[in-house]
Amino acid sequence: MAWYLKYVIPLIFSITLNFTAIRAQGLSYQYQVCSTNKFTANSTFQRDLTTLFSSLSSKASSNVEFFNNTVTGTNSSDTVHGLFMCRGDIPSDLCNHCVGNATQRLSTHADCTLSKAAVVYYDECIVRYSNRSFFSTLTMQAGYALWNPTNMTNQESFKTLLYDTMNKTADDAAHFPTGAKKFATRETSIDIFQKLYCLAQCTQDLFPGDCRSCLDSLINSDLPGCCAGSQGGRVYYPNCIIRFEIYPFFRSLSTAPTPSPAGLVPPANSGENKRSRSRTIILIVVPIVSLATFFTLLYYMLWRRARKSSKILLRQNFGEESSTLQGLQFDLATIKVATNNFSPENKIGKGGFGDVYKGILVDGRCIAVKRLSKSSRQETNRIVGTYGYMSPEYAMFGQFSEKSDVFSFGIMILEIITGKKNGNSYKSNQEDGGLMSNVWRNWTNQTPLSILEPNMKENYFQTEVIRCIEIGLLCVQENPNVRPSIAEVVSYLNDLTIELPSPQEPAFFSHGIDKKVVMQQESSSNSSVIGSIPFSVNEMSISDFYPR
Repeated sequence: MAWYLKYVIPLIFSITLNFTAIRAQGLSYQYQVCSTNKFTANSTFQRDLTTLFSSLSSKASSNVEFFNNTVTGTNSSDTVHGLFMCRGDIPSDLCNHCVGNATQRLSTHADCTLSKAAVVYYDECIVRYSNRSFFSTLTMQAGYALWNPTNMTNQESFKTLLYDTMNKTADDAAHFPTGAKKFATRETSIDIFQKLYCLAQCTQDLFPGDCRSCLDSLINSDLPGCCAGSQGGRVYYPNCIIRFEIYPFFRSLSTAPTPSPAGLVPPANSGENKRSRSRTIILIVVPIVSLATFFTLLYYMLWRRARKSSKILLRQNFGEESSTLQGLQFDLATIKVATNNFSPENKIGKGGFGDVYKGILVDGRCIAVKRLSKSSRQETNRIVGTYGYMSPEYAMFGQFSEKSDVFSFGIMILEIITGKKNGNSYKSNQEDGGLMSNVWRNWTNQTPLSILEPNMKENYFQTEVIRCIEIGLLCVQENPNVRPSIAEVVSYLNDLTIELPSPQEPAFFSHGIDKKVVMQQESSSNSSVIGSIPFSVNEMSISDFYPR
């Protein structure tokens, strides 16, 4: 399809998916890492771990985005440490849902139920526990990366922009002091059609320097190895995460405010409901408008392609005359008005494919319209047409072009001048070799006027008659490439000052082949089924011609 679709389709698709995910409040599980160091089932450690999970879930339901806790056992070996961190832009109910789902997974999943340490990554939160204290300690293990398999086209410039934007986002996230939310997002333009969206976040227990070191490792070590040239990617570690996409995946928070201390519920914000309604309206309107724009552009491109294909087909079949033929194409409604809905009073004749009607366009032009009829259709397993007027390339090989019509027009000119029908041009056993042979022979003998219709007597101008004979011979030349176009024929007839080219030998010219040999060849040819053509003498009479 068109050049812009590579931008529009991914954008609309991504916006729609993002909108659906947000509205459904669904979770996106990514990965989990569980220690091979196991504890005993129904042990004190398992009881303390259950207590830890309960405390994490309880805090997540209290509008808390980050919380760490330690459950001390009877022995130091039974002590368990844990924390959760929700992504900085998600609402509290989704944070609560994510933490509850994560603790449930760690409690029941076969790979983790008896592990002394584990971490699970969701798109919305991270939950981690261990039998060893890890608070405020930078850990660069148990990482996970995910990327979009589709690459950007402008790799080098995109990578430069990506690293620059991600590092600025990391600086923003690490700027906050220990205990504050370390979360930041940025967006920047890739080109006039696309934007880059970046996110960075650290656990709140890290020192600012450790947070920046963690993010720096993800950006400069992990990102180049997995997803720097992709249309999207994300890297998770227990203490920090980064993500980038070419569509908006986070809520509109450039820098999240520092949260209230744990245990204190922030007062109700009177403007929260209005902001929530505004976000909902935006999330509904943007995909709908984008989809409507996309389908409008798609329809326009398909219409352009169909119109272009029609022009190409006309040009292939009719060459330079295709521009003229395009002006002769009308829709059915126009044809009905012109012919008074194919009124019987407008009927002027009947052909092999149906009735012919006279029509008058709104601009006053008179046209002839043939209405195709199934009851009068021709056979389709043979060449259709009157053989006396068929060009050799069409009759023998089925090749049709504008030059085929030129050939037929040339035959008509010669018939009008001579008053003779063009008999079966494909038989050469006639005494005089046929109409074209007779005309050509007299032309080369410089006796062109000897072929005139006797009834014309002296009612003609010699120069005009000779010019018409020459035009007719130009039209019936055997090589279709040297025949003039219809436009050239019209100019030859209208302007007597135009010098005509010398005609070449016409098609089906008889060179005086022995009659017996010809008869024998025809007899042999007619006995063959394959490739034979049922010839017939043209019975078409000459009458007045009406322009279409």
